[in-house]
Amino acid sequence: MSTDEVPVQYSVKFGKHTTLSCDQDRVENVNDSCVIIKVSITQVDQCTTIDGDQIGLGVIDGPFVINSVRLRFSFLRKSKVGQFIPGLWSVLESYPNKESSLIQQHISKTCEDVANALQRIKPREFVIEIPVEVTRTVILDEIDDEEEFEQSLLEVIDEASGNKLVPAAPSSVEALKSKKIDKHDSKRTACAVCLDEYLIGVYVTEMPCSHMYHKHCIESWLRTTNTCPLCRCGLPTAVS
Repeated sequence: MSTDEVPVQYSVKFGKHTTLSCDQDRVENVNDSCVIIKVSITQVDQCTTIDGDQIGLGVIDGPFVINSVRLRFSFLRKSKVGQFIPGLWSVLESYPNKESSLIQQHISKTCEDVANALQRIKPREFVIEIPVEVTRTVILDEIDDEEEFEQSLLEVIDEASGNKLVPAAPSSVEALKSKKIDKHDSKRTACAVCLDEYLIGVYVTEMPCSHMYHKHCIESWLRTTNTCPLCRCGLPTAVS
């Protein structure tokens, strides 16, 4: 199925943000407060005919949770606070400028609103969670084989959007750091590729964005695409 000049429409929805205090402690000066910004991006890919009939169900990808480093309270009032969230830009650059700007503006506005609300409370440390949903819709005149199309929906949309899967350069994969999971890793989570929980004593591979995976899982993944499964932070490719 050719996707030459197939129109792709984008839409963005923002969920209600939440603010969570990490403890009950307070600080005397609000500028001594620390914050972690968590942006959760869910992507919905779907297809409709030119008459507006949806073909199949939307394919949901994510959410991709992207965390900032620990920031001072004053950073919440910066006009481009999103630049302090590693991995965010690699996700936003896959969207058109309009939608990318909307997401950045929403993050900045949300952070400023939280800063105004917490200025008198002065928590020592807190987390802001900002949910975002991006829908990509391919519009086709007609379709020959609906079943075959539904199976390749993501591929069709990515091609129409100009996004091609490019493997990571072998040298960049070999350069990834490894880490041994021990009992002090209290926040052990499951590998996002195979969904199996990390066992104590196993070695995992760490991406530059700090997300960790089983070595064989992430190496297999990076032979197909150069991006992190969770935040889409990219590794260099052979043609970079």
